[in-house]
Amino acid sequence: MSKIELVEYEPSKKEKWNTFVEKSSNGTIFHNLDFLSYHGNKFRENEHHLMFYHDDSLIAIMPFALFNEKDGPVGLSPYGGSYGGIVHKKHLPFRYANGIVASLIDYLKKEGVQKTFIRPPPHHFYEVYTSYIEYLLGCYGFKIARQDVLSVIDLRRFKSSPFEIYDKRCRTAIRKAEKVVRIEKWSNEVDAFYKILKQTYDRHCKRPTHSLEELRKLKVMFSTSLKIDIAYLNDEPIAGICEFLCNPRVDLHFYNAHRTKFRQYYAISLLIHEEILWAKEKGYCYLDFGTSAEGFKWNDGLFTFKESFGATGYPRNTYCLNLKDK
Repeated sequence: MSKIELVEYEPSKKEKWNTFVEKSSNGTIFHNLDFLSYHGNKFRENEHHLMFYHDDSLIAIMPFALFNEKDGPVGLSPYGGSYGGIVHKKHLPFRYANGIVASLIDYLKKEGVQKTFIRPPPHHFYEVYTSYIEYLLGCYGFKIARQDVLSVIDLRRFKSSPFEIYDKRCRTAIRKAEKVVRIEKWSNEVDAFYKILKQTYDRHCKRPTHSLEELRKLKVMFSTSLKIDIAYLNDEPIAGICEFLCNPRVDLHFYNAHRTKFRQYYAISLLIHEEILWAKEKGYCYLDFGTSAEGFKWNDGLFTFKESFGATGYPRNTYCLNLKDK
């Protein structure tokens, strides 16, 4: 095992941290400190971001927050984004990975952390994939606390047209929509999009992950990484999608929104089709549709809809270490 030094992040290291995430194998927008800052002071007292060094060279980072619960401190990574976990350099030897996880366990014990949850980026986010970290989490006592299924389109499956991987119903819907629906890409109409989004979530008695103010803020902060496309019937907005361009490989389809009374125009199908065309043209490898099954709950209709565009299931695991049992 190589000797790894773990140190807590300090503000003077912000540029070093963000640059490392950009050049890493598996970093995403959710590991960027500017992204995490959109929460303002909400988690300021909880943040304990970690940096891992070998011979004074930064080889890994992990966004991390500690929350005081009844039985003691609980650690979360992520705590304010879709993914956390250990982000590392592109070519990570096993001995370094072993040292990273071992030093993390030592840190958790030293801080008296009772329980820790980690959800790392799935394998399609990696430039150079390795299973070392997840394997070693298991070796050091982490258990899989939750298994989800993501619906993901491998954009490399088609050469010239995504119609090659769509099913017949999907192709028909897109052709119908093309006759009447106009798409505005990279829209700055955040309020118009959010109005449709709120109506969509209200129908399901849910709340969007982001408030309108948070989405406005993120759109300003990440103008080239947060993409909103809106569909119009004549000049009336009837549907929209929101994407996070997580890293150079993955376009994460985060929100679908549509107005029910315009459903027959299949605007969402056309929006997704245009998103797939755009992502392929820009060199992305995957369009990640997000979860279709969370834990042991799934939505057959959601799977069927996403599969009609050529999506297949990818795993997303959340790991837990219970140090009370140690």
